[in-house]
Amino acid sequence: MALLKDHFNPEHQLQVVFTSRHPESDRGCTFSVTVSSDNGITGNTTKFGWTNHILNQFITMLEQFPMERYDGYFSHYDDPFEWLWYLNKETKVYSVLILIHSCKVVFKATAEQLHRFGAEVKEEMKHAPKPETIR
Repeated sequence: MALLKDHFNPEHQLQVVFTSRHPESDRGCTFSVTVSSDNGITGNTTKFGWTNHILNQFITMLEQFPMERYDGYFSHYDDPFEWLWYLNKETKVYSVLILIHSCKVVFKATAEQLHRFGAEVKEEMKHAPKPETIR
């Protein structure tokens, strides 16, 4: 599981778990995103289906955060899971607004936290089961 914890409130978390992935570049994956609230209560889990192309762009964006090419906004044509961010220059902490379908969630995170989260998503992706191995 890939896990992003809020910089100021570690109980506020975003979890990404892959349920399947075709490794071929022209195929895709399915994964779930779960947001845990400030009081540790697990919120709704949303399932996504992305192409590997978009998934790799997302991972690169996180591992090299913040990338100038995205100018504070990551979006794509697959299932809606958009990211917007701005830097608080005093604290060096980003406010990251994540749009999951019609739900809005805000996380506070440093660039280093987002780099680690990107590496965790990449590792989780590598170990995702192929669809034919799922029963």
